[in-house]
Amino acid sequence: MCLIETDIDQITLSVPNIDGMSQWDRVNQIVDELRLKGTLGPFSEELPRNRSYDRAIGWGDSGKNIQIMWRAGELDYDLKQGLLIYFDATGKRLFDLYTNYEELGYRWQELIGKVYDLGGHVTRIDIAIDVYNSDVILSELYQDVKDGKIQVKNQNNQTPTIGEFAKNFETTGITINSRSSDAYGRFYDKRKEQIDKLGPFYERALGFKSWIRLEGEFKHKLARKIGKQISDCDSFNDLNELLVTQIISRWKLIKNGELLKLWHMLEIKSHDGLLVTLGKDELKSFTRSIRYFFKWWWS
Repeated sequence: MCLIETDIDQITLSVPNIDGMSQWDRVNQIVDELRLKGTLGPFSEELPRNRSYDRAIGWGDSGKNIQIMWRAGELDYDLKQGLLIYFDATGKRLFDLYTNYEELGYRWQELIGKVYDLGGHVTRIDIAIDVYNSDVILSELYQDVKDGKIQVKNQNNQTPTIGEFAKNFETTGITINSRSSDAYGRFYDKRKEQIDKLGPFYERALGFKSWIRLEGEFKHKLARKIGKQISDCDSFNDLNELLVTQIISRWKLIKNGELLKLWHMLEIKSHDGLLVTLGKDELKSFTRSIRYFFKWWWS
């Protein structure tokens, strides 16, 4: 049986400074408003991951997986830079792990909404659709696209730039657009990635015959728009449909004049609320994942 799950993989948000408030006070206000200390525990002062900033606090492995970054100076440039809130893929899972395990009733959608309430916005968001037990073979998909048997069309009905996603000289997927574009797509073999790397979801990968990831990396004004749409969603089903739509409506795969079977199934299942949430239970039970997320805690 083909199962489909969607989620945010990583996210970056920006929050402006406030006139008359010190940047350190603003940092602590953000920590309180976003409930980060209550959700993740005490933070540590770290070196920022983004070189445009010179101070940071963080959580996770060496304080790198989740960070709030800012410039320490008081010049107009420093203040206009604002503060950057960064969750890498592990940091996002760490947040989910804490909120699910502690049953806090606080989810990442609410966190995004609070950032918009603070006058901020999303600057980058990676959306992932995971498809399990599909019959699609990505190397064949890439060849069919290359040979013109399958057409990829964007929202303007134009053909975007298509590239090969390869590891160790083996085709494991396709890319759409360039990495520097506002919308960059990666469709690849997540099962192979997790098994080859002994990744945090190694056990999950072994449990399925196939695991395809359809991933969209969105930045700048597009990310800001998607973030606002996420914060305005009224239900979990509406949210899932929004996330799926960002990928399957932006890049349509067409064969013989019709949507690819997988695209049609994604459209129907997301609209009808038939997506699964495998990660919710696994976050509590995967010993490997817990060690991966919490190796900093025991050090």
